[in-house]
Amino acid sequence: MVPIIRKASEDDFQKIMDWLRAEREETGEGFYCNRSVIEDAHADGEMIALIENDMPVAFIAYGLIRNGILEVRPDRRDLGYGKALAEDALQRAIDDDRRCILDIECAPWASIPFWEKIGFRIYSQNYAYMLLPKILKLPERGTEADVTISLYRDPDQHSPEGSVPQAVFKPKAVRSEDGLIHLGQRIIFDNKADNSHRDPVARVSIDGRDVFFDKLKYDGASQLGIRRDEGGNFYADHLRL
Repeated sequence: MVPIIRKASEDDFQKIMDWLRAEREETGEGFYCNRSVIEDAHADGEMIALIENDMPVAFIAYGLIRNGILEVRPDRRDLGYGKALAEDALQRAIDDDRRCILDIECAPWASIPFWEKIGFRIYSQNYAYMLLPKILKLPERGTEADVTISLYRDPDQHSPEGSVPQAVFKPKAVRSEDGLIHLGQRIIFDNKADNSHRDPVARVSIDGRDVFFDKLKYDGASQLGIRRDEGGNFYADHLRL
């Protein structure tokens, strides 16, 4: 029978707890020590199980939007079940659209290569992240706008002279009749790559004119249309002067 992925039922949950407990007693390993988190995830309806022959042999609790838990039963590992659950959780996070950057802890450390294969990038010890790009639909009517957005990770580089951006975006953009500038792609301000923990700085130019050059945490950024997701990450789907 082909394995299926579904929300864990009460029976699934109990069977998972049984093999987690057995693993703990036999090897001292596994996530039974985090059973309170797993119990909460199930109670919240945030526990997904992979079912093989009517038996739950892998699960993910709280998915990838929160710092969750993924485990495959020891005797069913190396069959691609962990990857299947991770990819399912990734698609759920994309569809949910509450975060533009996923941020996880890779525990145990031996799981780092697994998460790197899924597409995550390590930025600090065993912490990893992934950007979630999004293509946006442009309005059929409107005038084309020339938009350039530059990201700086050094908050001391506030003047245009001599400043070197860490990333430059030139998305397709259309200005609608109400003045809103629609972007053809979500612009995600990634400040994790260098693990600097500094406030990101952006420079926004529209039709050759600088309209913003400052830290994204300041009010001018939100007034321009730059938003923060549930994780506090900055992004922009549209701009407004």
